[in-house]
Amino acid sequence: MKRLPKPLRQRKGDWFFIIAFTFFTITSIVTDSVNGLNGQLDPESSYAVERFIYTNYAAKADPLLIVNPPQVRVSAWISAFIWLPLYIFFVLGFVKGWNSIRVPGLIYGGALTHGMITYMSEGMFGWWATEGWSQLPLVQQPDTMYYFFTNLPYLLVPFLMIIRMWKPNPFN
Repeated sequence: MKRLPKPLRQRKGDWFFIIAFTFFTITSIVTDSVNGLNGQLDPESSYAVERFIYTNYAAKADPLLIVNPPQVRVSAWISAFIWLPLYIFFVLGFVKGWNSIRVPGLIYGGALTHGMITYMSEGMFGWWATEGWSQLPLVQQPDTMYYFFTNLPYLLVPFLMIIRMWKPNPFN
C-alpha cells in the first residue's frame, strides 16, 4: 500500500525550503538573467535592476560580477535557465509532498554546493577580489563580509537540501 505524504502543516521545516526556492526563483529571473545574457553590468543601463545590482551589490562587494567573465556568465545562465524550472518544481514538490523531488534535489544540492564553493572562493580570494578591483571604477576595496553573507544562502540551501532529501521517501 502506498503511503500518502505527511501534510505540509506537519512538515513545518519545509516552509523554509518553500520560501527559499520561491526567493531563488525570483532572483534567477530578475538578477541572474542580467549577467547570464549581458557582457558587463552597466551603471548607466536603462534596466533599473541592472543599475541596482551594479550600485548596491557589485560595486560594493563583487567586482567579478562587473567584469562578468565566461565563468560568471555561464553560472548566471545556468541559474536563470536551468535552476529556474527546478526551483519551481521544488516549490511545488515541497508544498504537495512529492517524493519525486528527492533525486533532483540531491543532484541540485551537490551541483550548486560545488558551484558556489568555486564561485565564492574566486569572489573572495581571486585576483579581482584582492587586486583587480582597483582597475575598475570602484572607490573602495570590495566588502568581503557583504559578499559572503549575500551569497551564503546559495551555499547553505543546497547543502540543507541534501540533508532533507537524504532518506528515501522524504515526505512520508
